[in-house]
Amino acid sequence: MPKGKPLTNVFVAKIRHSGKSGNAERHSDALGYGLMLQVKPSNTKSWVQYIMVNGRRRLRGLGPYPAVTLKAAREKALLNKRSVLGGGDPFGGRRSPQCFSSAEFACCDCRADSNKCLCAQCLLPSESYK
Repeated sequence: MPKGKPLTNVFVAKIRHSGKSGNAERHSDALGYGLMLQVKPSNTKSWVQYIMVNGRRRLRGLGPYPAVTLKAAREKALLNKRSVLGGGDPFGGRRSPQCFSSAEFACCDCRADSNKCLCAQCLLPSESYK
């Protein structure tokens, strides 16, 4: 079980870098998803998550604060954690070509242009079509 207390919106809004070191400081959210608030010496804040993927501890950035709220960061962290527990790799999509959400690519008949489609069948590996 994680140590400490869960982060609160008030804490996240008020926290500043302590100035004790030149490194980023990380404040853990004690809900068990690996979510942390990273505060840099310039007092910029961002959300990161530590996840075990295939036996390796990986760090994933979830976005800057306040653009990504505490609630949204927890939701992203929970989705990543569920993906890993289900045997998935939340980092797998980062290496694929950039996808675009568009009405013209919103059906399964767009397999020829599947690098731009976000529909469920086009996101499946190509072996599943055989």
